[in-house]
Amino acid sequence: MSSRVKYTRTIEIVVRRGEFADNTALMLAFKPNGSTHDAQYPICWKTAEFSAKEPGSTQVIYENQLVFGYPGMNEEGTVVEGLTTWSKIDPDYKTSLTQKDDHVRVFTDPPVKGQTDAVSVENMTDDHHDIALGFILEGHQQIPTPMIMFDNIDAGSTVAVEFVPKVSAYVTSRYRRGAVLRDPIKTPADSENPDGVETPEIWSANLADLKEHTLLMFTKNPVSGVYSLKRAMLF
Repeated sequence: MSSRVKYTRTIEIVVRRGEFADNTALMLAFKPNGSTHDAQYPICWKTAEFSAKEPGSTQVIYENQLVFGYPGMNEEGTVVEGLTTWSKIDPDYKTSLTQKDDHVRVFTDPPVKGQTDAVSVENMTDDHHDIALGFILEGHQQIPTPMIMFDNIDAGSTVAVEFVPKVSAYVTSRYRRGAVLRDPIKTPADSENPDGVETPEIWSANLADLKEHTLLMFTKNPVSGVYSLKRAMLF
């Protein structure tokens, strides 16, 4: 496949002792972008809860080895619990979802040449299917991490994605890892807000623009109550 340079990005998020008066949760998710398919949704990448008045930290690692995979969903169809079959993919290449006589779905491997600068997947089955774009940490446990869900890809259709690894952070404990975020990001429901409240992103970055290791401080302004993630020095 492509000879493009592979890279990893490690982000460590740190909270100082006494920063939060209450337990505070953070969620990270990739932003859908650059796709020819309209029905695309982020999948919760990371959740972390930080204890009130205590220090804490969490870490995420990304590698730009992309995969297309068939999502294994929970009973409600709201959470990706894993990719039941998947194939590595690089820009300029295309893989296809096929179905065998025994109804087993597989992706063609190796991929073939596809659209320039895009990773592409074709649904070569006789029905519409959901397909996820994810990444895999090579040299580690070979379990792909889903990032973006493409809903209801028609039979015979091809989706091309000029993917940019943009990540956003939100202060919310509403979601679990793997949740498909088809609606605006919200806080958990409570007695005053039974549907939750839409919450804005507090940080966003293109991982390709970051250094190999990034340290972020998770803080809350004691006057305004505004949360933020700010880059700190690595020692």
